[in-house]
Amino acid sequence: MKPSNFWGVLLLFALPGAPQEAPAPQTPAQRIVIDGSKEPHRIPDLVAWRMLFKALAGGPNRFPEEVRRRYLDGSELSELQIDRVMLAARRVSLRVREMELEVKKQPLSMEEKTATLRARRDAIIQDVVRDLLIQELSTEATQKLLDYLNQEVKSAIRIARPSGGSPAR
Repeated sequence: MKPSNFWGVLLLFALPGAPQEAPAPQTPAQRIVIDGSKEPHRIPDLVAWRMLFKALAGGPNRFPEEVRRRYLDGSELSELQIDRVMLAARRVSLRVREMELEVKKQPLSMEEKTATLRARRDAIIQDVVRDLLIQELSTEATQKLLDYLNQEVKSAIRIARPSGGSPAR
């Protein structure tokens, strides 16, 4: 399976904090769409890492590990390096699940919970990426993974958000 076949087109809706009133329907002209296949440099790194880790870690109905490993076929990473990336994805998944359970127990409004979950999830991803790139992979492997992220993962992402809204997170 070539990475481009796997990634297809991912569509994210990055909306600012939940509004007090229901928003009026928007026409396509009122939306800003960032197409990673045309402008991969406009896709935030954090969004690309989130999508990569989600694909590699899977979920309750995830593909078998050998299938998920093939998502990195175009990365030119060795088997050992792919193992390290897969472990990083699992670490993110486990830490995010634990954090979600903790936050859901807190007496916060829905808006506060959403903001807290997003901020903590992003912090977890950033911590794991930092450890992966600095401590777990060689300089050469780090560059290969970053190239893959920028060329394959970002190019498969489309972000749609309301015009005037906050940037994708």
